Amino acid sequence: MVIFSFLITSMPAHFLSRLCAIAATCCLLPGAAQAQAALFSSAPSVVSQTTCFTDKALNALLPKRSPDTSENVAAGNNDNRTRNEEMVRRLREQLDCFAFTYKVDGLTVDGHVVKPKRNDGRKLPVLVFNRGGNIRREPLSLRELVRDQMQWADQGYIVISSQYRGVGHDEFGGRDVNDVMALLPVIDGMPEADPEKIGMIGISRGNIMTYLAAARSRRIKAIAIWGGVSDLLTELPRRPEMERVMERLIPDYENNREQALKDRSVLYWLDRIDPKLPVLLLHGDADVQVSKENAVVMAQKLKEREQPYKLVIYPNGDHGLTKYPIPVRKELMEWFGRYL
Repeated sequence: MVIFSFLITSMPAHFLSRLCAIAATCCLLPGAAQAQAALFSSAPSVVSQTTCFTDKALNALLPKRSPDTSENVAAGNNDNRTRNEEMVRRLREQLDCFAFTYKVDGLTVDGHVVKPKRNDGRKLPVLVFNRGGNIRREPLSLRELVRDQMQWADQGYIVISSQYRGVGHDEFGGRDVNDVMALLPVIDGMPEADPEKIGMIGISRGNIMTYLAAARSRRIKAIAIWGGVSDLLTELPRRPEMERVMERLIPDYENNREQALKDRSVLYWLDRIDPKLPVLLLHGDADVQVSKENAVVMAQKLKEREQPYKLVIYPNGDHGLTKYPIPVRKELMEWFGRYL
């Protein structure tokens, strides 16, 4: 955990801003630059993988070294680079990170997997990380991988995520849910993964994917919903600009609006989800993208069906809960530590 706390909180602002810009280079370098290795999963759907930790990519993340003049030494101008070099070295020693492609419904979909390097024979719990956003083609940035996924691998989890199918195929919780479901056979093909200990985290739009996946498979043992919507029919009037997104993504939306929104709103089919599935709800009360009422109403429904749940509302918390990184991390760690 020390690695990731340092990388997130101590990097200079200009360094962090460069992470997103080099993410594609990090994750998608030509195969000739990669060390040849067996695929991380034996699942036949996995097509290819490339490491996130190439020398070229990681060196590009480091701040430029200042000349070793007495003035620069006295000012500690190279201290950040020296510390980050050490963190990068430890990162590469302790974790594996791969960008991979896999086949779903005849489409090639991008994904990421982060896992501890050590292999002592112990099966590791798995977290499926369902991102937010829509029609996003670019890979997750290295900053996002560090912030959202690598901290889990540092704690002994395997973390796997899908980018979902892209332009022309993203249905915002339609057939693209198959991209998440197709990760289960990929997990089964990982020798170090425990297929009986699978959890899911859904952030924003990712909560739709998480609820739908939980309705389709009882292999998922615990979920966490972060800034999630539970009823699009009541939420869309608060954000009318999202109607254009729905029109663009959901097939036949104009003629099938009500049913399409219900199909993506867990409150209308909660009975399809295992009543024993533990659900963690995290929401900011200042979230202007998704009203906290979604979490409050969902918590009440879970209480009525006597389903294990926990609701945490963060005062003045925004959609990303950016003021609460440590409390959010603590809640998530405790939740999955208890149920996986």
